[in-house]
Amino acid sequence: MPAAVRAAIDIVVWRIPTAAALRRMTDLEVERLFMARVHRDRPCKVLSREVDCRAAVVRAREQRQAAARARRRLAREDYDLMVESQFLAAERDPEVNGFMLNRAGVASGIDPKTLFSGSHARARKWASEDLLRWWDINCRDYPRMSYAAWKAQKRPPDPEPAVT
Repeated sequence: MPAAVRAAIDIVVWRIPTAAALRRMTDLEVERLFMARVHRDRPCKVLSREVDCRAAVVRAREQRQAAARARRRLAREDYDLMVESQFLAAERDPEVNGFMLNRAGVASGIDPKTLFSGSHARARKWASEDLLRWWDINCRDYPRMSYAAWKAQKRPPDPEPAVT
């Protein structure tokens, strides 16, 4: 029997689709089928369960995404606090004496705070000799690092594969 004829018979007879058939359908197809059955006051329990299950999957995904966004926001705030504390410590140190940029950095209008969070090459290019010396002496335990390096350091190690 051709698929079009089978589909027409399903609509007329209100054949209940199997759970496997529902899983193969797109969300739009399931929604249309559900609305057609509700509209004719013949809701199907299997169909209702499938719609509820899909809605639960969407809600769970949205909750995971919101939690991941919150974790990323908190991680960024932690990193920004670390950068701010290093910047203030260097600024207050008498060896640096507030001179964080070399002449080229001052002429280029570089913000000194950005030296503490960008790449090492950029920081070395624009930093004053005093700041470079301060980093070498004072940042052994807590070195200046980019956000990517800091994030990689904070990431938990990958779990060991299970031996079967």
